[in-house]
Amino acid sequence: MVGWGCHRNVPQTHTTESLPSPFPTHGNTSPLVFVHPRYERIGTEPATEYSLEALQERLNSEAITFVDTLNDDIASVVEDADELHFDYLVGDVSDCGISSSDYTHFDLVHDESTIHCVLFSFRRSMVDVDLDDGMQVAVKGDLSYYEGGGSISVIVEDAVAICEGRYQQTYEENRQSLEEAGLLDPETKRPFPSVPPTSGSPRAPRAMLARTQ
Repeated sequence: MVGWGCHRNVPQTHTTESLPSPFPTHGNTSPLVFVHPRYERIGTEPATEYSLEALQERLNSEAITFVDTLNDDIASVVEDADELHFDYLVGDVSDCGISSSDYTHFDLVHDESTIHCVLFSFRRSMVDVDLDDGMQVAVKGDLSYYEGGGSISVIVEDAVAICEGRYQQTYEENRQSLEEAGLLDPETKRPFPSVPPTSGSPRAPRAMLARTQ
């Protein structure tokens, strides 16, 4: 199974030829901004390409790999491991929203652990649950390692509502306690002043020091 965003069978080479200069040039090849001497030649040097064999010889080691190759290997392990297979994954929905690509993104949270989930737009109409922050759900899907960002996500196929999540329950309990104490009663609330009684402006520490001398 190939995860979304994966790039398989990438040649064992590394090149900087396709990288654009990070500095504005305005029609010439000389950057118009000051840069640290360590990086002053970025974007002006000729492209350099290193073969894996050359790096192994230079670094005196056979255990050398590139980032894309490592990510490809991680994706294979994550997506093909039987011990990571699950029928449903249960957790509380957090940070749920729809991206510019019309995908639903959210996190599943349980205790101190979090994993990102993605629901593609064409599957959203097939899911009977309106995902929202605070609800506890069981999602069905597959693990996918996004090589471009080096992150693991669950590609959701279905979701089942379980109940209110732990954090939502805590919020409702706290709200009920405040209501019983009368702290949320509109009659006891004090309106915000239209004009603050006092005002001030922040000063830099050096300016304050000069003023006190």
